[in-house]
Amino acid sequence: MRILLLSAALVAAPLSAQTALFSADDYPAEAVRKQEEGVVQVKLRISPEGRVTECSIVKSASRALDVATCRLMVSRARFQPATDDAGRPIEAEIVAPPITWELGALKRKKDPRDARGLRL
Repeated sequence: MRILLLSAALVAAPLSAQTALFSADDYPAEAVRKQEEGVVQVKLRISPEGRVTECSIVKSASRALDVATCRLMVSRARFQPATDDAGRPIEAEIVAPPITWELGALKRKKDPRDARGLRL
C-alpha cells in the first residue's frame, strides 16, 4: 500500500477583491491620450508579511498600463501570506487574475460602484 503525503502549505491569498484596488481615476493619463486599452496580467512576489515586494508582467497591454498595474499592485495589494508545513508565513509567488483596462470605465464615473478602470 502506498501512502501519499500532501503538503499542508498554503498559498498567498488576497485580503480584498482585486477590483477594489483600482478605480477609473487610476487610468494613466498617457494611456488615455493614446486611447490605449488592454489586458495586463502580473506575477507578484508576496512577502511573509503579506506585502507585494516584486511585480513582473506576464501579459502586456502597453507600457503605461503595465507600469500602472504594477505600481498599484505594489502600493495597494495586501495578502494573507503563504505558510509552510508548520504554519509559518513564507515568501511566495502568485499570478494575479488579468486586469482589463477599458476607457469606457472613465465615462461611467458618475456611479462610484461602477467607476472601475478595469474588468476582471
